[in-house]
Amino acid sequence: MSTENAIERVKCLIIGSGPAGYTAAIYASRANLNPVLYTGMQMGGQLTTTTEVENFPGYPEGVTGPVMMEDMRKQAERFGTDIRFGIATDVDFSGHPHKVTIDGEKVIEADAVIIATGATAKYLGLPSEEAFRGAGVSACATCDGFFYRGKDVAVVGGGDTACEEATYLAGLCRKVYLIVRKNYLRASKAMQERVFRTENIEVLFEHNTLELFGSDMGVEGARLVYKKGTPEEATKEIKIDGFFLAIGHTPNTEVFKKYIEVDEQGYIVTEGKSCKTNVPGVFAAGDVMDGVELLPNMFSFDMKRIPGFVDAGGTSVGATYCGKSVCRKVTGYREDGTPLYQDTNNSTDDFEVMDQPMIRRNGEKVPAWSPALNN
Repeated sequence: MSTENAIERVKCLIIGSGPAGYTAAIYASRANLNPVLYTGMQMGGQLTTTTEVENFPGYPEGVTGPVMMEDMRKQAERFGTDIRFGIATDVDFSGHPHKVTIDGEKVIEADAVIIATGATAKYLGLPSEEAFRGAGVSACATCDGFFYRGKDVAVVGGGDTACEEATYLAGLCRKVYLIVRKNYLRASKAMQERVFRTENIEVLFEHNTLELFGSDMGVEGARLVYKKGTPEEATKEIKIDGFFLAIGHTPNTEVFKKYIEVDEQGYIVTEGKSCKTNVPGVFAAGDVMDGVELLPNMFSFDMKRIPGFVDAGGTSVGATYCGKSVCRKVTGYREDGTPLYQDTNNSTDDFEVMDQPMIRRNGEKVPAWSPALNN
């Protein structure tokens, strides 16, 4: 195929087929931008690996991840999105129009590019882990924890995310093992204290997972090693029904890094609260630019941590505060007295999580949704 024949010109090119990609496609189609969407290797994104989704509005009986993504695909196609299977293997954003190479062959020239390639959950790489994917192995406690009510589960990780997921699961499950590779937790002090005071969480320091075992019905247990490679090395088995990974995500941004600004974790940096990248006409949407996680709590009230000057609030029922206060960490102050907020654009490092509401809006208005108004 000649280079000339391989070039195609479009108004709007969307890269990625998760919820962000399909949402962008729906809006772009309705705006008569005639978008072309390339799905990437995993059509439908991470949600296709989720068995049941029960916390998304519009599905009162719940829905499987693959069915939900198929519905989104159909909706995007209904408005005219041209959906194609293919992977972006190279880009040239040095001028206009923007050039994206698909599968190392076809070149797409686009007036606008929307990057929605998402982020990939990190796994341990165990063969048994892959075998039980969707049958006891999960990378999202908020998504799948509900299905393990009253059962025993394990969470792998030692950071804030792992501690958050362990405390969330503790409100649903009979027992939660927190498997930590090191002899300490990397989580913030507040998160550590929450874990240690939760009675049904058992922290297994200096443990590594060797393998999972079970049956056709799913995971039944995990085989662990304590102090691997030392004279004290010993193996043990724990009986569990669910195995949750909380060791982070890798944003799918490698192909764009030559032109697009990313943070130290690899997430795309956007201007303020917009989806604009540092390259005019190139935008980012979804997990690829949002290194923020869902913050669950033991009362099954979820809220999104959003980059902003304050901070996500919580909720109250009667006189009982049922949410968490999530406040940006202040690293200093400007000459005019306004605070400088820590901004790594990547989840837990930027926030403090507390049981009591904390209002930080430069000493100005209290948000209308704040539980502080009930005090």
